[in-house]
Amino acid sequence: MTTTLIQSSTDKINSFLQDVQYHSLMVNSASFNVRLMRDRKTRLPFLDSQTGIAQSPCKLYMSSRHRMPGIHAGQLYAYPAQRWCRKKRSYLTLAQQ
Repeated sequence: MTTTLIQSSTDKINSFLQDVQYHSLMVNSASFNVRLMRDRKTRLPFLDSQTGIAQSPCKLYMSSRHRMPGIHAGQLYAYPAQRWCRKKRSYLTLAQQ
């Protein structure tokens, strides 16, 4: 009884995952996400009209899974340091060609 129920459930899942519409939906959403992230990386910083400072994207927000107990007295939480990565300069790759 339970094996037939499990078998029918897995058959339903397999048929859903092999559906052409589902596959095209996943491909389209993946390509949209790639284009969106590529666009975000190439955006120029915007100028804040009140402060006159060029705002650029930052990585200030961390999820709760990065949270660690505080190290010093009175410190509730500590977060790991962000690994520094050098920005890729497009003009350097063009000069080497």
